[in-house]
Amino acid sequence: MSDDPAYFLVPASSGLCIQLKNGTIYTAEPNGSAEQKWFIEKGNEGQIAFRNGRDGQYLRGVGGGKGARIVTGQKQFWSLETSNTPNAFWIKCVDFPNAYLCNSYGKWSINNLIYMWAHEVTPLDADDAVVRIRLWYLGGAQKFEARLRSKQAWIFRAKELAEKEEQLRQKSKSADKQDSQGVDKQEPDEKQKKLEDRENRLAEKELQLQEREARLKDKEESLRSQAVSEASIPNGDLGPAIRANRVQSTRKELEAASVGRRSAPLKLRTSQRNAIEKGELRPITMPSNFVHLPRLRAG
Repeated sequence: MSDDPAYFLVPASSGLCIQLKNGTIYTAEPNGSAEQKWFIEKGNEGQIAFRNGRDGQYLRGVGGGKGARIVTGQKQFWSLETSNTPNAFWIKCVDFPNAYLCNSYGKWSINNLIYMWAHEVTPLDADDAVVRIRLWYLGGAQKFEARLRSKQAWIFRAKELAEKEEQLRQKSKSADKQDSQGVDKQEPDEKQKKLEDRENRLAEKELQLQEREARLKDKEESLRSQAVSEASIPNGDLGPAIRANRVQSTRKELEAASVGRRSAPLKLRTSQRNAIEKGELRPITMPSNFVHLPRLRAG
């Protein structure tokens, strides 16, 4: 009996299936559960019974009037009547003269009540929806389960891919953050290095300036010492010492100073000395901006 094919009873007006719920039959989203499966047992003259996969009870109408409840219980037979809708059937309870399985108001929502209703003759131009509320499809549960497994596998695969994409996105985000931190860390390092290089260059320039100042100071001291060594005779009758420029020799400078004048030709010096010794001339000095020039006057 477990090898018998199972079916879904699908209202043509909604595309859902019916299932046993709290002892009553309602519409539901197909999921392949046992309470949604119905096994067909054949009777006489093409009659069939629908056995529920959950409790093993049979689909059963409690009455033949409009709105009579559908439950599960003892075996009850039904007949399938063809319709103008391809592959859709009227499902009539054989225990009553005019009682058909009906989807209440033809609603598409789940948990919609299934009950009995009469098969009313409708004109050809009647709304198809009015007709379809009492039309049913018998869908193979095996095919549905195969499609369901395929769909579930696809959903699982899609979910798996979405998770992998999220992981890759997080890794990429983490890598970007690390790169950003590395760049942020690298920039201060580069700035610090540039600052240190600049400080080193400034220190080198400062050292060069100090060395240059030392050389200039040494040169200045050397020039000052040289100037002192070249200074004129100290204070005496001839007044303050003067700086001699380009004198021929120290001896000549001292000789010129002894007579109160600069070096003169030998003949002139001899005649002047003789005049001084005779008392005819005496030496005098007069200050000048350049040198002290001796002048002679008659005694």
